Amino acid sequence: MNHFISSFFLIFTLVWHVLIIIPVNSYNFTENFRIDCGSSYNSTLVDHHNWIGDINSEHFSLFEPQENHSSIFTTVSNQIPYETARLSHYEFTYSFPITTGTKLLRLHFHSASYLNVNLSESLFSVKAGPYTLLNNFNASLVADEHGDPKKSNFHKEFYINVDDHVQRLNVTFTPNFTSHKNSYAFINGIELLSSFKPDLNFIEQNDSRSKFVGMIHEANSNHRPFVPRLSPGGQDPCSKMSKKPLRAVLFSAICTIISVSFIYLLCLWIRKMVRTKKNKTEMEMETLSEEISSKNKSISPSGSCRYFSIIEIRAATINFDDIFVVGVGGFGKVYKGYIDDDCKPVAIKRFIPNSLQGVQEFKTEVEMLSQLSHPHLVSLIGYCNDEDDMIIVYDLMANGTLRDHLYGSTNNPLSWKQRLEICIGAGLGLEYLHNGAKYSNIIHRDVKSSNILLDEKWVAKISDFGLSKMGPDGVSKFHVSTQVKGSLGYLDPEYSKTKRLTHKSDVYSFGVVLLEVLCGRPPLLRKVEGSKRSLVEWAHTCHSEGGPQGMGTMVDPFLKGTILPECLDKFVEMALKCVVRDGDERPSISEVVKGLELALQLQLSKEEGPRFSLMAREDQEF
Repeated sequence: MNHFISSFFLIFTLVWHVLIIIPVNSYNFTENFRIDCGSSYNSTLVDHHNWIGDINSEHFSLFEPQENHSSIFTTVSNQIPYETARLSHYEFTYSFPITTGTKLLRLHFHSASYLNVNLSESLFSVKAGPYTLLNNFNASLVADEHGDPKKSNFHKEFYINVDDHVQRLNVTFTPNFTSHKNSYAFINGIELLSSFKPDLNFIEQNDSRSKFVGMIHEANSNHRPFVPRLSPGGQDPCSKMSKKPLRAVLFSAICTIISVSFIYLLCLWIRKMVRTKKNKTEMEMETLSEEISSKNKSISPSGSCRYFSIIEIRAATINFDDIFVVGVGGFGKVYKGYIDDDCKPVAIKRFIPNSLQGVQEFKTEVEMLSQLSHPHLVSLIGYCNDEDDMIIVYDLMANGTLRDHLYGSTNNPLSWKQRLEICIGAGLGLEYLHNGAKYSNIIHRDVKSSNILLDEKWVAKISDFGLSKMGPDGVSKFHVSTQVKGSLGYLDPEYSKTKRLTHKSDVYSFGVVLLEVLCGRPPLLRKVEGSKRSLVEWAHTCHSEGGPQGMGTMVDPFLKGTILPECLDKFVEMALKCVVRDGDERPSISEVVKGLELALQLQLSKEEGPRFSLMAREDQEF
């Protein structure tokens, strides 16, 4: 007790003197603007983001010549903010009230011809404050880079640091009359999002990317803009401190003393428990590099695993700035970053630090992916286990997850042919794990639509091997006894009940994914009562009442009229076989892939021959 009392007064004295001598840094609140250009309405999307129309808005200012106002246009797109646009043959400016700190500026464009104007004449520049973000920019040329002429919606992203003295950020659009007399500028949507200031202490002073002022970081791998690398000058804005009134300082001192003292005493109480757990974690981490290194000696150079330092990872993610988060799960967060002098975009998966469970999943994923190579498995680039951080670096999948394109987002729905091809690709990846890998006989144990990634060509790739297990040998053992792990809605009920894991457990989870693809809804709807709550139960109910054609009530509305009856019958047959309760009655993943390939052939053969869509049948509508 005497030790605690002495510690309390020591902390009190130190904090009191420090807070009186050192000025308090001003609090930096965050502001977010999402502007639906050319619209007079405010909208809230399914992701809960609020978009503000730019007509007579009170949240920002729009400046344009009084005698030459910009025009408002409506597009053929049905997505916000691409439904409307602001277009002008003269310069116009959006002015935003802004605070000091790191900002993400995202510009949205719909590259289609507008009424009475030619898209080829759209040539303009965009400036944010003193920086030229886009110069001689033509939206149609950028859209063509996708390789898909139908993909006319795209955006560009810029990372900007704002000085203390800047109170407004002006984003100006200027047509280029030098190149074309009828040139015009347009914009569909603007997002200006706040972030915390990055801690750049980890970057060497001679690193060209690390200058704090005047630097624009691109955050979109699909569209690399021509951004001038300006030589910054002036003082680091983080070095400027603002003094608060004495009353605020005293209040902060008292609160800090109480908080620090409580935390200190609490830490002493739990120190022994934490130390034991930390020692176990450190032992796991110390052996990981040696194990992976020894395994890599036996595999080809293409399968080797690169080691990243924590300095490289922090530089690639701007010190793990939340602006670059592209995914969140039970393991932690996934960031988008750049390595190799900002030339290569990657996905950076950061596990929860100091988590014993996270260590095991991290270790399993690195060990497995460093030995596996297949067109339908995500490619491992490297890993980092520095400073208690557990990080895995993958190739970036440009089109996100399969789930992102089925429900819960504003992405364009996938066609039925695309869905079939993605399912076949994912099935081939699982088949490789079960049967075809050099280190095969692997059970994934967490197959779900959010763990199926899509690259820029819509090729499906299985990801997230943290829960994977080596399967039974099929001779002396036909299952693996293990603790039940997985995701609700996808868990094999037989495995959940008996704790016996088999390859057929993956088949069940894959069957749930097939039903998601067909119906465009999650496997569980917690707010729905009855059989519709569970996607699997609903499918069994519909099938028992009306056979394969009875599943028509479940089909994603976007797909109605596009699936041929023969194809639907085969697809439903395979999906329902996968999700039967008895694992022995389920097909192997190889049989599932063959069934899906046949379904695709039936769809394509009928499309190439006489067309009989579901909508053409009078007795059945899908």
